[in-house]
Amino acid sequence: MRYNSKGMTCKEFVDLMRERGIRYNADTGHFIQKNGRIKGKQSKNGYRTISLNKNHVGYTFCEHRCVWVWFNDSIPDGMEINHIDANRSNNRIENLELVNHSQNMIHAIKIGNFNAPKAEKSGKAIYTNADVMAMRTLKKNGWTTKEIAALFGARWPQVINRLIRGQRYGSVIGDLPIQQTREIVQMRGGIM
Repeated sequence: MRYNSKGMTCKEFVDLMRERGIRYNADTGHFIQKNGRIKGKQSKNGYRTISLNKNHVGYTFCEHRCVWVWFNDSIPDGMEINHIDANRSNNRIENLELVNHSQNMIHAIKIGNFNAPKAEKSGKAIYTNADVMAMRTLKKNGWTTKEIAALFGARWPQVINRLIRGQRYGSVIGDLPIQQTREIVQMRGGIM
C-alpha cells in the first residue's frame, strides 16, 4: 500500500520525521511525537499512515514502510514490506520482512488474507454467476455436460463440469429456479 509521495522518497520522509523529533517506540511499533502522542492514524484498509507537511505540501506514507526505512535506510525497487502476522497495524520491526510481490501474495494466500475478487467479479470471468447456477439446474434436470457446454459455447465440457461441481466459481452457491434457467437457455438460443 503506497500513498502519493508527491516527489518525496520514504527515506526523505523518515529523515524529516527525525528532524522533527519523532521517534520510534519498539514496544508499540508506532512513531511517537515530542509531546508523547502517537503519530499517525489507522486507515480504512487497516494500514497505519503518517502525514507531515513541508513547505505547505502534505506528504503521507504508510507507517510500516517508514519503520522499515527507519532501520534499513531504504526499500529496494520491486520489494515490499510484509506483515508476518498479517496484522497491518502491527508495525514492530520484528513483524516486518522484505519480500518481493510474489512472496507477499503467497504469504497472504497461505494465511487466508487474500480477498481476490471471485466469480463474475474477477475481471477474467466468462460466465455470470447466474449462468453457473443455471448450468447446475440444467445438470439436475437431466442435461449432459456436453449439452450444457454447447449451449454456453464452452470448447471443453470438463470446464463446465468444474463449474457445476463448484471447483470454479466456488463462491457461487446453489442453482437457479427453473423459470430463470429457461430465460437464460432461451437467451442463448436453446430450448428447455
